[in-house]
Amino acid sequence: MEDYPEERCIRLIRAAIGIPDISVTIKKVLTWEMAARVADRFQQGRVLLVGDSARVQPPSGGLGGNTGIAEAQNLAWKLAAVLRGEAGPDLLAT
Repeated sequence: MEDYPEERCIRLIRAAIGIPDISVTIKKVLTWEMAARVADRFQQGRVLLVGDSARVQPPSGGLGGNTGIAEAQNLAWKLAAVLRGEAGPDLLAT
């Protein structure tokens, strides 16, 4: 955080929002690392992972929420088919 002392952060915030004299209080400065990671497996017994528990992706493009919802919907129909006996449990591995 040496590169981002409180004074610099306040200057950057004011410049970003375009109000040079707005009151700003910095509570904490933390580092952030852009990353993309995927779980080694998505199922262990009866536990299934989707969304942020299964992967991390950069926020660019704003796809995180949409991806998580799509993953949950994909798992939901598969789980329903397995529970109704319409498909075998191997479907969940897809």
